[in-house]
Amino acid sequence: MAILPTDIKLLESQRMTDTTDGGGRMTSREIPDNVAGNLFPKISRIDSVYGRVNLRKFYMAVQTQNLDVYAGAHIGVFAPPANPNVNITLFTTGSDFDTRSDAQNRVEGYVIKGVKSRMKLFGDQIIGQKAILVYQKTTEPLPEIGETYLLSVEKSGYTPAEQYIRITDLKYEDREFTVGVGGGGETTFTRRIITLGLTNPLKQTFPGAEVTYLEDTGSPTIVRETNVADTARYYGIQPLTGSYTPGAMTIKAASMFAPLVPSTSRETAIGLASASGASIIVPCASPGNEIVFTPPTRQNSRYFPIGIDKHATTLQVDPSRITVDLTRKDNIFTVNDVYYKIIETTPLHIEYQNGGTWLNYAYNWYFKNPAVPVAQPAHTHAIPVTLGTQGLVQSLVCMPIPAPGSLILDYRSNGRWYRLVDDGTGAVADADGNTALGSGKLSFIDGSLLVTLGALPDVGSSILLSWGSFVHYDLLSNVSPTITPPTVRQTLAASDAANVVAPGTVTATWGSGLSVTDNGKGALTGSAGSGSINYATREVRLQFAALPAPNTVVQWAYNQVPPNATSPQIVTAASTQGNLQLNGIGGGSLKQGSVRIEALAAFPQSITATVVFCDDGNGKLIAQPLSSAVSNPFYRLPQSYGPNPAGTIDYVTGNAVIYPSTGYALYWDGTAWQQQFFTATWASNTATCYFSLTSDAASAATDSTTITQLQIDLTPYTANPVVPASLLFDACGRTYYDKQGTLYNQFDFSTGSGHPAGSIDYAAGVATLTEWVAASSPAFTLKAGLVKKGDYWVYDSSWRVPGSPLRPASLYVQVSSADGRLLAGSADQNGKITGPEMDGQVQQEVGVVNVRFGATVLDSSLTDAEKAEPWYNPANVDGTGHIWRPTRCMPETLRYSCVVLTQLPLDPALLGLDPVRLPRDGRVPIYRPADVVVVHNTKTDAVPTLSAGQVVTLSRSPVDVVMVIDAAGKKLNPSLYTADLDAGTLTMATPLDLTGYTAPYTVRHRIEEENLVSRTQIDGTLELSRPLTYAHDATSYVSSALVFGDLQARYTNLFDQQTWTGVWSDTLIGNAASATYDDLNHPIEVLNNGTVNERWRIDFTSATAFNITGEHLGIIATGNTSTDIAVINNLTGKPYFVLRAAGWGLGWAAGNQLRFNTLGATGSVWAARTILSGAAVTGDAFVVERRGDVD
Repeated sequence: MAILPTDIKLLESQRMTDTTDGGGRMTSREIPDNVAGNLFPKISRIDSVYGRVNLRKFYMAVQTQNLDVYAGAHIGVFAPPANPNVNITLFTTGSDFDTRSDAQNRVEGYVIKGVKSRMKLFGDQIIGQKAILVYQKTTEPLPEIGETYLLSVEKSGYTPAEQYIRITDLKYEDREFTVGVGGGGETTFTRRIITLGLTNPLKQTFPGAEVTYLEDTGSPTIVRETNVADTARYYGIQPLTGSYTPGAMTIKAASMFAPLVPSTSRETAIGLASASGASIIVPCASPGNEIVFTPPTRQNSRYFPIGIDKHATTLQVDPSRITVDLTRKDNIFTVNDVYYKIIETTPLHIEYQNGGTWLNYAYNWYFKNPAVPVAQPAHTHAIPVTLGTQGLVQSLVCMPIPAPGSLILDYRSNGRWYRLVDDGTGAVADADGNTALGSGKLSFIDGSLLVTLGALPDVGSSILLSWGSFVHYDLLSNVSPTITPPTVRQTLAASDAANVVAPGTVTATWGSGLSVTDNGKGALTGSAGSGSINYATREVRLQFAALPAPNTVVQWAYNQVPPNATSPQIVTAASTQGNLQLNGIGGGSLKQGSVRIEALAAFPQSITATVVFCDDGNGKLIAQPLSSAVSNPFYRLPQSYGPNPAGTIDYVTGNAVIYPSTGYALYWDGTAWQQQFFTATWASNTATCYFSLTSDAASAATDSTTITQLQIDLTPYTANPVVPASLLFDACGRTYYDKQGTLYNQFDFSTGSGHPAGSIDYAAGVATLTEWVAASSPAFTLKAGLVKKGDYWVYDSSWRVPGSPLRPASLYVQVSSADGRLLAGSADQNGKITGPEMDGQVQQEVGVVNVRFGATVLDSSLTDAEKAEPWYNPANVDGTGHIWRPTRCMPETLRYSCVVLTQLPLDPALLGLDPVRLPRDGRVPIYRPADVVVVHNTKTDAVPTLSAGQVVTLSRSPVDVVMVIDAAGKKLNPSLYTADLDAGTLTMATPLDLTGYTAPYTVRHRIEEENLVSRTQIDGTLELSRPLTYAHDATSYVSSALVFGDLQARYTNLFDQQTWTGVWSDTLIGNAASATYDDLNHPIEVLNNGTVNERWRIDFTSATAFNITGEHLGIIATGNTSTDIAVINNLTGKPYFVLRAAGWGLGWAAGNQLRFNTLGATGSVWAARTILSGAAVTGDAFVVERRGDVD
């Protein structure tokens, strides 16, 4: 007997309610067609005001007493509710036994637990709070408004607990903390404290911890990111947005999403937030410079005064210099079967893991290429995604070359942002190393990046890249020229500040007969030390052969000479071309060592500086070091080139010649730091000259210096600042390292603390020592150190704000130009950013900002120097003679303000679903690649009356589906008419009995075609796998189909098992039974109208008797091998299956099992009715259609 349309039924589940036990097994109760309340209850007034989600489970069932196949069975929504604020979606869990609570868990499982986030819980967060405190490093990006995180209590000794939270608001401040590190030491660091507003209050108290600089905070609660699991797939209906002709392979639905959870919108303001930053780990010593540490024995903790890069540093440990594997994700490594764990890498902190104490070995630890963490403005690049550029594979070159571990790639797919990072080795994946979201390879040789995204990026969004780079840093060097050993610096006293020191008259004495004298040429000499003196400024620098004890007093004796009464004198140069010629200073007869000349010099990049020249008492003029403030952030002049002559002075005539400065400056060219040779020119033809004459009388003077500090100029010939936390050097019998501007020595490997022993001026590069070993050698050995070449400028920038969409026209951007001007711009309603010297676009729907700095100017207005800049290209001059001239701007000053629109979910208890784990806007996709969709168009023809034999000609032909509906909405029995679908006609039956039906009538006819989606776009565009057959206009719909496949009752996985293990397995566990069931000759009998989806076992209680047990149904019958048994399904009145006695063989024993599964000719469906706030209490009727094919 063939399957008839009346055999395909929609049946109720056990409990058609919204209680937690709603749903359950299939019943025999058919859902009546076109009856109010047949699936969902009437919408209440509270539901229409607040919103609600109702869930109902029902079944599509083939109710034939045979095994005919209902092929390609599927179901879909084919007419949406007339009420626009009511939406219907379908989904399935694949279970015949689950309840509403199970379905709710599936729906709410859109996101699942992910990796540890960058945020740490700041202190205990109390039950009922609607905001929590977290902290993170200042270089990390802010969390996004609307993002979901997980609070997870995971520490041993605490009761495990979890709560998913969604961010509705955030505020932050950068705060400095000082904490003890053991042994009386302390360290100071900065963290960003963030207050996160939550959609729902905390359900319990989550214990946290105080702020620490360590990666492992000890907090019982971990703040975890969440990953999209998307465990449920949803099916629904949307209208088309336009008309399409036959042959079209792309259509556009009104949306690819459907609302699943009601929500309300709110605005969150973000004020002057930093655009983007990067944190990188930079090597601070040459790979060939091996550093050896020997901590004491028996310490459970091992701290080191400097950091490592896990991917670049080689760490070896005695004995036998075992190389440590630093790249393990659990941070565990072994040395001679002893386990150690890396707690923190910068600086390095290791904990013993075996229990007890460390083995009694004073191991040497060998560092090669140690490293230091550095924060810097990120380099950025944006790839706009259009229909033409959309693709999974992306290839580009990142310049400057990214530092390992710094690359971040963000892309948006189906309305959600995903992040990929490089792991420090060049491999690109998500933060946990998984490649499901994308994978690729980054070359640290040439900056090339090849990445395959895990999903197609949304058209209209951008792929954003940001990274840091080593290019801005250089190793501190002690080779050519060398760094001068620790020095005492003193300006000798004088009766008048303008007095100078007479050459050859200086003597310094200290200790037991130790002394140095000057040689009349600016040098201090003697067996006890050496140094220099600037006679004109009275500045002395003294180095010792053996260091005196702190607080030793040095006595100075010397002659001082007052300036001549005619000093200072403004002298006009005889020439400013090349050398500066100054004649007749003071009229001649100048006293040696008294001459100081100040001249204004001009350098490239519009830099001018007053250069000071002092004579050395021997006829040579020496240029004094330039101030580091002379350079601009992008063009760094050398401070000095050592004590090389920069001119000459004739003391008799007073004639002086000053040579123009020459050398190499560092400058940023847009992608790299370059060296540029320069020759300074003279910005003025006058110079100010200070001097004494030979006739000016000298007088004796004395001074004393109490040695409380020694200074080391680490950067004597550059203006490059020292990078904090990068220094490690030996001097004065100690090893020194720096933290937060303080120098420490006597490092304690068990606590990480040290003895404060000085300070470091990072900008000037001067280390000041306040503690050293008396009588030790002053020899200086540099082990590690890093300098910053300078700040870099940008012409443009791209970044993503922490949340989307943005309120139109709410974005404000400001930045400082390289010359110190504040540039500002704002977005208009369309996202266009404009302002003086600013132009760009914000993608307000996705929160991506692309901005460039500069202005459109006439090409003819540019100077030759501007046209020589790298940005200039004559091909870029437009038809009006204009060209875009970029403005150099400082990326660390880039700030923005905006207003983020967020969807605020409502009370889960009233809604019927907890929306925190659902998409932030409450919408879910109903179309996906490889989905089956039905494109259909329904029209109606009015027929006032019907009579026997009447032929009704439809308004179009051919059609695919036709039905007749009376005035009450009741469908006529199809036996009352015959439809010719190709001709588009209906012929009424003869005779025609219309009892129970009410005129007038409506003929509803539909054209439809099934298709396969090959690609989706976030704007609702669906690419189809084959062309359309029919023409469709904007009254057509596209429905996604929930496909069950072929529906037919059957049994499967039949096997016997010797004993029951308690595990429902579809394969044999252990040994087979001695006996077996002969299903070849006596197959298990199943029927479409009785069989269900269940796993069964026949549990023998003796050699002949058994119990029949279902995995979900439990023991439902008993039987024996001598009698046929038909197990009746009480809900349907039909047997689940029939076992024939003839199928049982001999040899069954108590405990033996016969296992098999049955599959019913059914499909379980969950329908979700989403009522949005503002819905009317009527108009929620919709059409669900069951579909398939029969022979």
